[in-house]
Amino acid sequence: MKRIKRHIITIIFPAVFVFLATVPTGIGFETEVQAAGQGGSVTIDGVRYLLMDLSSGSMGRAELDPDSTLSEVYIRNEVEYLGEYYPVNEFWWDEEDFMIDSDDSFGEGWNQADLDETNPAHESLRKITFAPDITVQGRAISFKQLEEVVFEGKVSYTDGVYYFNCPKLKTITLPSSYWEPDLGEYAIDVKRCPSVQIVAEESNPHFQVVDNDVYSKDGKTLYNVTGSAKEYRIKDSVENIGEYAFNSNDTIRSVTMPDSVKNIGRYAFANMEKLSSVRLSKSLKKLEESIFFNCKKLKKLDVPKNIKRFDNSFCWEKNKLRKIIIRTKNIKKGDFSYFSEKCTAYVRSKKVKKQLRKFKFKGKIVVKKNL
Repeated sequence: MKRIKRHIITIIFPAVFVFLATVPTGIGFETEVQAAGQGGSVTIDGVRYLLMDLSSGSMGRAELDPDSTLSEVYIRNEVEYLGEYYPVNEFWWDEEDFMIDSDDSFGEGWNQADLDETNPAHESLRKITFAPDITVQGRAISFKQLEEVVFEGKVSYTDGVYYFNCPKLKTITLPSSYWEPDLGEYAIDVKRCPSVQIVAEESNPHFQVVDNDVYSKDGKTLYNVTGSAKEYRIKDSVENIGEYAFNSNDTIRSVTMPDSVKNIGRYAFANMEKLSSVRLSKSLKKLEESIFFNCKKLKKLDVPKNIKRFDNSFCWEKNKLRKIIIRTKNIKKGDFSYFSEKCTAYVRSKKVKKQLRKFKFKGKIVVKKNL
């Protein structure tokens, strides 16, 4: 998953804008008047627009007025202010106010979302419509009434398609242009939106949606799982499980993956409140960073013999594992210092037992040659 850039406003806008109070409803203007063409801040129909100096050639951005109680808002691509027309090309969700740790990275994933945070806009907004040429950035978190996200022009996201804890959201569309050439993909992370249907545009050359889960067009990569089934079986075509693919899914209790799976991305199964059972692929060779972070009901893990490398935080300190079966004959890399002393490891040889101690495993180790 890509790292979300901190709002550009914290870097560029302080040198360009004069931020002044706006009226919370209707249309508000700065209390200190700007000269025509120099930009400024204006709130119109529940949306705050930050307008750039026309001579700079840059475009403005929009964000929700947190005090708005409107059920529907329209994001304009042009705003009239003091007799001048200012172009707008970006909309930012107010994610920083709804994240516990608001830094430059997604870090632990949706575990960082503050579910207790709210404001009038998040309690009232039902429909948001974007004028043509508006690009959406950031994460939509905890919009209690949001049902519709409408694009009048092409569907356009910059950093990724991020929606979390929006219980009434009906549809999310993955645009055909949704791709980053340098990195080969964009992030898709939609969780705890039980009413949503994810749709890929027919002309999308990169993604397909099967049973409301997002895959690569060839079916080899699983990007996002919205499924509510208690027992989840990954399709036999899948070779890669993307970063954050299952992260924060709060319904799945067990995951079975076929032996076709060769790679699992960072935080792929993190923060799954009910996950208690995982069947790992025999084709895996490594457990990546924090893939089982904060999975408190996962008490047992059976690690196939081809896995010889364990990232130094594949479970982290919040794991509740009490039994781990390690079938490899040789651990090439690992850090087990995060495991509780209450966890028992079962290994195939004294050599592996010695390696576990070297990699700081503190619990009991049982050697069973017939593993």
